[in-house]
This record gives sequence, C-alpha cells and structure tokens, in this order.
Amino acid sequence: MILFSIMYSFVSVVISGLVLSLIYILEKLSTHVILLLGYLAILPCVSAMPNSATQDFPHIPFKLFNEFIQENFSSKISLATVLTILFSLVENPDLLNLHFRRINPIPGEYQKNDSNWMSIFSQKIIEHLDDGLAHLFQKHTCPVTDAETELSVSKKLTAMAEILNLSPYDGDGDFRGKVLPTSYSKIDPIRILCPSNMVCISSSCPRSGRSLLRSGKIEDIPNVTLIKNTTVYKNVAILSALCPACDTIYHVDHDIVRSPSGGRAQVYLNSASYLKIGRRIWVDRIFSSSVLKGMYSFHASATAYMDFWNLSYAFNNSASSFIISRRHIWQAFIQESTRSVASVSETNLILSPHATIYEVAREAFTYLGDGGIIRVADGHSCGECAQPYKKTADAIHHNNPTAVLEDNELPLPASVQQPPASSNSNANQSLVKMVVLDGIVMGPTVCFIFVLSVNIILIFYFSIVHLMVAYKT
Repeated sequence: MILFSIMYSFVSVVISGLVLSLIYILEKLSTHVILLLGYLAILPCVSAMPNSATQDFPHIPFKLFNEFIQENFSSKISLATVLTILFSLVENPDLLNLHFRRINPIPGEYQKNDSNWMSIFSQKIIEHLDDGLAHLFQKHTCPVTDAETELSVSKKLTAMAEILNLSPYDGDGDFRGKVLPTSYSKIDPIRILCPSNMVCISSSCPRSGRSLLRSGKIEDIPNVTLIKNTTVYKNVAILSALCPACDTIYHVDHDIVRSPSGGRAQVYLNSASYLKIGRRIWVDRIFSSSVLKGMYSFHASATAYMDFWNLSYAFNNSASSFIISRRHIWQAFIQESTRSVASVSETNLILSPHATIYEVAREAFTYLGDGGIIRVADGHSCGECAQPYKKTADAIHHNNPTAVLEDNELPLPASVQQPPASSNSNANQSLVKMVVLDGIVMGPTVCFIFVLSVNIILIFYFSIVHLMVAYKT
C-alpha cells in the first residue's frame, strides 16, 4: 500500500508539473495562438478507409488461352464476344467463389457441378450476346433446348474460369484462397492526349486540308496528371500539332493562330474534350462540368468542392497520392463556364497567348458579353435568383425560446408594416439579386473559447486534486 501511494504520488507530481508547465506556456502565448491550438484540438480526425485487397489480372500464356477458345467455341467467334466473357468472369469474383464452393463439397454435402450460381450467370451471358450465341458452339454441337444451352454454357464458363486461375480451389480440390477483385493495372492502356483535328482547318491556310506535323521536340513532350471522371492517371503525354503552311499550332484545348495584326492569338476551343487546370494537371469535361454544376446547384465554393473531391476520391485511394487544390477547382470553373457561354453564343473566345486565369475571366465578360453582361443571362430574372426590393421584411423571426415552432414567425407590427404597392416607389424599380460569396456554411456553431476554457479548467482542477490527495496519503 505504501509503495502504491509513493508511485501514485510520483505520477501525480509529474502530471501536475506538466499541466502547470502547459498553463505557464499558455499564459505567455497570444490569444490568437491559443484559439488556434483549441481549434486544432477539437478538429475531427478523418482517416482513409483501406482499399479491399485485389489480385493481378490472369497471367497465363496466350497460346494456352487461344487453344482453349478454339477447342470450346466456334472458329467464327468475335474478339468482342471473347472479351465480354473474359471480363464478365473477372468482374464477378464473389459469384465464382460461391459456384466453386458448391462443386467442392465437404463431408455431409453432395456435389453439384451445374450450380444455380453459374446457371444465373450463363443466363445473363446468353441474354447479353443474343445474336452471337451461335458462335459459342462448334459445328454440330449446338444444343436444341434452352435448358441444354444453359447447361453447356455453364460448363464452358466453369472451364474458362479454371484455366484463368479464377477458382479458389486447385486441381486436387484443395482450397487455396478466395478469388479477389482483379486489378487492371497490368493492362491499363497508355493514354496520350492529342488535338482532335487531323488536318488543318484554318480559313487563312493556303493549303487547307493539309496533314499536320507533330509540334516541338520529343524531349519537350510534357507528362501530366489526367483526371478522367473520378480516376487519376499519371504520366499522360500531351502532344500538339503544327501546320507548316500557315504556322497554326493545334493543342488539345486551344489553337494558336496568327492574328490580323501579325501577332499570335489563342483560340479557346468549345469542343475540347480535355481542359488544362494546372501546370501539369488536365481534366476531362465531366470533371469540369461537375465543378460548374456543383457551384450552381449547391452554391459550393471552390474550397468546399475541393474538400468534397479530395475526401471522396483522393484520400480513399491509397494508390493515388494526387490531391487537388482550390486553385485547380477555380481554374476548372473558369475554363468550363467560359466555354459553356461561348458555345451558347456560337463563338470562340480569342485572347492573347499565355493569358492568366484572371485575365481570361476579365476578358470573357468583355469579349462574350455586351458591356460586361453575358448575353445568355441578359434580362433574366426568376423567383430563385431575383426578388422585388422591399424596405422591410414581411415577418420577424423571434428567438424566444418558449415559442413553439408554429409561432416563431409572427407578422410585423403595424408600425413597421410594408407600405402599399402604390406608395412604394421602389417596388417596380429594382430587383434584389442573389450573390453567392463563398458557398453555404453548414453545421453547428461551436464556441472555441468556451470549449478551450472548460478543458483547461478541468485539467487544472483535477491535477490539483490529485496532488493534494497524494500529499495527504
């Protein structure tokens, strides 16, 4: 008991010393630093969920796979049908686990090679192939009834899964592990972004329709990061083309042409499939369109959409360490909105080369609009974005804690009632338009000073109590 008291006293003294040291340090710090520490202390911790385990794509000699196709299917079977069956097997590991478990029984179970799991799978294959069903069978082996067709297809699919090593059991019936989802990294295609034009289409070209040459040196070809939908691809090459007749340079998202003054001008292509939003970052139009719709539909700011995308796709994907920033989102918003407005106006935005994003946004209002007003939005007003001006509100929101939900909105007193429409000079003169500054802030309000003060008081109080108890003991 005495030893326990000594140890307890020692630990209490150490903890009390640390707490007193912390309080002394906090006294020396400024109020802003204390608020920052309190904010960091109560931030919610977010950890990325680990991805499920995967296995490599079936690694078998092509000769073996080719011989299996020739022995089990018609010689007229198309490549599309073979790949459909192949990827259908690869994309259904759970069904294969259930099927092969059914045909590898344990004592007390009976074996059934044509399990219901594979029967359902073969039915879906037959429905999908439709006209190509006859190519699944060799000459003079076509089944007569639907039941025979389904059974024959099931046997072929089972044999194909075994040769692709998509079975959890080996040849002796021993369990070697569940079939896992397949990773496609081994067969991931190489992506190269090129201009969509295959010939020169410039109206000022003396040889219109001329074939294009690759622009720049091989060592100058940039390798960028591409976001296609929600998938990140790295080391994507970006190529540009040159017309030697008129010196027009065709890029993926814009063209460089000669201006009438003799200089160079940059034409922003409305039909571009990919947009550049950073020094080495490109996105497809699905990504940029999602940014635009998110800001208009949910009134999300660039920072809010950045957090949404990183938390949803970047942080949950351990294979990709790429994280977008607020500037990337803002760049995507400007690039997509500019092309959307230009497309409606049936024109292309033409600016000087190497214009910054701020110059693009400023010049877009001048070039695409009439006096800084975009034509597609000129004269528009609706109940969602514009309301008639009112000097006072129609209702007062009371903060009386005793008020019930139905009574928290009460009509205005007579002294502040809205004047009649005939006497309101501003009723038909102006509209109040909605302007989104930085999105909508959602969530409960937290007083950081109160939380931090309570934590410090509790820590200090309990430390003093422990110290007093230790000395009395």
